[in-house]
Amino acid sequence: MQRFPRYCLLATAVLAMSVLAVSVEQRPGNRASKPLSLEDWDIPTWADHLNRAGLKVQLHSTSKNGSIGLNAFLTTTHKDWEELSHLSIDPGPSRIQEWRGILLCARAGKGVDLHIWPDHSLAVGPFYFYGDVELLKRIGAILLPSDPPAAL
Repeated sequence: MQRFPRYCLLATAVLAMSVLAVSVEQRPGNRASKPLSLEDWDIPTWADHLNRAGLKVQLHSTSKNGSIGLNAFLTTTHKDWEELSHLSIDPGPSRIQEWRGILLCARAGKGVDLHIWPDHSLAVGPFYFYGDVELLKRIGAILLPSDPPAAL
């Protein structure tokens, strides 16, 4: 008569442990996250990625309302929206220093024409970066540490 309760107790313990193991594995924090493709990234994801890699950029909207859409400024400076909004793309050699520490990041899709600003541009997947050459090089080194791409 004692054998039956032992088997029931053992079966109940095994069942409880199995249920516990399954529930722990299915918690969102315990799932192995599959890395996102660049096609799935947005500009805040870029900023987060660069910050985690040690670049420490600030994200600023290109619009006065402050929303981040298909383009934004990534900057290592303390310039505010008013200062950033007055920057000119392809300002010419005499004013390119105004872009020091600043990049314009745009989700442009495929087929971006980098011939317009070849010395201050970089395309990565569907993203286009324009601005400070040194910042472009640092992004390239983060993306491909062993063989950084040259700024296009």
